[in-house]
Amino acid sequence: MAALGDFVTSIILYTYDAFVAALGDFVTSIILYTYDNRPISIEIMSSLRVSELGVAAAFGVILMVVSAVVLGLGVRR
Repeated sequence: MAALGDFVTSIILYTYDAFVAALGDFVTSIILYTYDNRPISIEIMSSLRVSELGVAAAFGVILMVVSAVVLGLGVRR
């Protein structure tokens, strides 16, 4: 009977963990921003939705370059 209690507890904890992970940056971006000031992650998804793969890839490269520059500057400090 104790094994059943442990199983239920683990299911509850894993469900809670999945819920917290779902409230990450991307979901928060979807909830907070409007059409006029969308973040780049939402713009990439929008481009993929309308099959503009080149635009989505270009935004992805821009995001990687900007992230690399910011991380590079942070490491130097």
